[in-house]
Amino acid sequence: MFSVDITPEEIEKLKDPSGDIRFHKVLQWCLPRFGEDDDQILWDWQAERMNNYMAYIVKDKEYKPRYYTHGVIITGNPICRFYGIMLGRSLCGGKAINDV
Repeated sequence: MFSVDITPEEIEKLKDPSGDIRFHKVLQWCLPRFGEDDDQILWDWQAERMNNYMAYIVKDKEYKPRYYTHGVIITGNPICRFYGIMLGRSLCGGKAINDV
């Protein structure tokens, strides 16, 4: 019904050193991209928004979240791990995060 618009160079980027295509790289390739050159992936885009919002509520609203440490910057990796945990929860029937 449709075809995937992917170049041979992009397919090579999805492979690991042994030449196998890795699922997490395919998933990341399928995600929306942001920025002028579509160079920013979803995880990094969301991390920037979270950092901006955290700075806003701490400074302007004088609210301190329980696990907030001043100066710590949220990056894309914890966002990606969070999505993985949520996917794992859905595959396990909605168990608690600690149980997954």
